[in-house]
Amino acid sequence: MRKKIWAVSAIIILTALDQLSKALVIQHFPTLGTSVPVVPGIFSITYQINTGMAFSQGSSWGVPLIVLIILLALAALSYLIRPFLAFRGALSSLCLIIAGAAGNLIDRIRLGHVTDFLDLHRGSFHWPVFNIADICVVIGVVTLVVTIFTAERKRPTPEGTTI
Repeated sequence: MRKKIWAVSAIIILTALDQLSKALVIQHFPTLGTSVPVVPGIFSITYQINTGMAFSQGSSWGVPLIVLIILLALAALSYLIRPFLAFRGALSSLCLIIAGAAGNLIDRIRLGHVTDFLDLHRGSFHWPVFNIADICVVIGVVTLVVTIFTAERKRPTPEGTTI
């Protein structure tokens, strides 16, 4: 029961942090495209919107289809949590993914697009602008893959040794 409370709390806190950060950007950057250097030549806060999915892909699909895809993914992830409750790393990873998907879903439903503002760049190279929800999804996916492979290698054999 404590794991479930922890998981739900983590998802709510991360989603709220994402929404708060986006609200602050919208409030303090009245014009789309406004950019303020934080670390000159490397990192800026740049107000942009994303009408597509990851890296603006699927922007021609329209909000209803993108929302449907995200809802289906959230339902699948919510179902997947059950067998992973015994693995803290996997549960944390799935919570990050769900929180990130939920944060961007709220934007899509409320605004029709996602607010992005974290801008990494060096010279002419610019990583696509992203947000806290995107960070949650990426870290969640990477740690889930690592956790699954790590758990697989540490599985006890019938003789009591580890693989």
